[in-house]
Amino acid sequence: MMSDTMTYLVISVCLLFLGDVLADNKKWLPDTNFNNPKNWSPPGIPCGDAVVILPTTLRVVYVQVNTTMREMILPVSGELILGQNMNIGFTDQPQANCPGGDVDFDAGHMESWLNPNNWCNASGRDFSCDLQQPVLDTERVPCNFDSVIFPLDHLFAVDMSESFNVSLKSFKYQRVTYTSTSDLRRYLNSTDGRLLFHTPEGALPITIDRNQKCQYGKGCPCGNDKPEIANLICAQARCNPVKCYDVIRPVGSCCNLCGVVFNITVGQDFNLQNFRTEIRSRFFASANDSAIVVTTSITSDNFVQLLLTDTTGDLSKDIGRQIEADLQQDIQLGGLIFNIKDLTVSFGSPVNSPQRGHILNTREITGISVAVVAVVIGTTTVIILIVCKKQGLKITMPKLSDLPRLPRFPSKGPRPTAHVTPGFFFQPHTSPHIDPGFANPLYDTATPLDDNVVFKEMKVMGLSEELPTFDTSDRGFQNPMYGVEQPLSDPTSVDIKHKAKDSSI
Repeated sequence: MMSDTMTYLVISVCLLFLGDVLADNKKWLPDTNFNNPKNWSPPGIPCGDAVVILPTTLRVVYVQVNTTMREMILPVSGELILGQNMNIGFTDQPQANCPGGDVDFDAGHMESWLNPNNWCNASGRDFSCDLQQPVLDTERVPCNFDSVIFPLDHLFAVDMSESFNVSLKSFKYQRVTYTSTSDLRRYLNSTDGRLLFHTPEGALPITIDRNQKCQYGKGCPCGNDKPEIANLICAQARCNPVKCYDVIRPVGSCCNLCGVVFNITVGQDFNLQNFRTEIRSRFFASANDSAIVVTTSITSDNFVQLLLTDTTGDLSKDIGRQIEADLQQDIQLGGLIFNIKDLTVSFGSPVNSPQRGHILNTREITGISVAVVAVVIGTTTVIILIVCKKQGLKITMPKLSDLPRLPRFPSKGPRPTAHVTPGFFFQPHTSPHIDPGFANPLYDTATPLDDNVVFKEMKVMGLSEELPTFDTSDRGFQNPMYGVEQPLSDPTSVDIKHKAKDSSI
């Protein structure tokens, strides 16, 4: 008889433990209580010298302690609910240790049901938050098979108007546990229910089925990782910057993480709790492994997901390689230990994301360096000008006329002329075997570098002297090679016209 009794107790405890594994208690965190320091800006409960300002978006505020203030500014709509025998007093007498001034109530707006930061996994008889249990972002919001708890002696402003559907095991508020959809609908449509919970007209996103249970030892999927609801959840999640280059994004996570993720195809007799126990006993028995966070979940695609994360991902990857080797070996042996059929492993991949650092290339480094130098020079110049102005020093900028200029030829006035003595020309001395070609007066009449020059007398031709013809307009002179043929002029007198644009000739 004693043996049968012990067997019954063991089975009962195992079933209770398995039930906790397959379903969780999710507790709502925000409230609209007057004595919650987090609900005020600046943080802290208002004191005697404070001017309390309630926002225009206020739905309800719950005053559950006696309080005194200088003034209270109320919105046009909203409800101020006092606890039993509670009083609000006003005074114009200064109070010691009270900073006074305006104090704003920040909890006047509604909080979304789908915000993962508004929930925690609760455990124990008092439903305290279990902060040690790692949970993926989408699974922090109530899943199928979960029980929902709204704490006693708190009021809320919950927005349930977004498009989602969830089947809960129970819904508990103010010592009342709703175990059927009709009972919950009746409460949410009441005056108090409409004040605290904003639901869409004619539709209720929550159904209650107390008798539903996960029938699989491997566990049942939460259901929140489906794109239509996961996108709504992740739109409200807050992500911290990661400290790794190769990141992972497991199913159900809204943020990049550092570590390794396994997606496992399991056999028919797979048991999730046995798998967790085996993994922890084999690979995480050492205290040095406490820095690694181990998370298991069931995806909507019926994969078992094993997630290892840490600050940089290095520790998780080292352990992950060992786990991968053991799991692959077990698969080859037919899944005798873990009862798995197949797995894929991701150790992360580089992702351009605001959550991680970016390795700069050479061009980016050069550009940043030039920008920094320019900023430093500009800042230094501004500082010098400000200092000089304050000390009365006068900074004289040079005039444009004082700046050095390049030489230029005059545009007006007499034109310079070059004269060559009639009857003589220069013949540079060249080597006998080099044909100097014809004598070009533009290039071959430079001042000789030595005295090795032969002077010859040139016969004067009996031609009548004619003045050269020039174009006196701004178009320059006429080129006889391209223009109309002109009579030859006396080469002994040449008029040279200088222009800046012809200076290269």
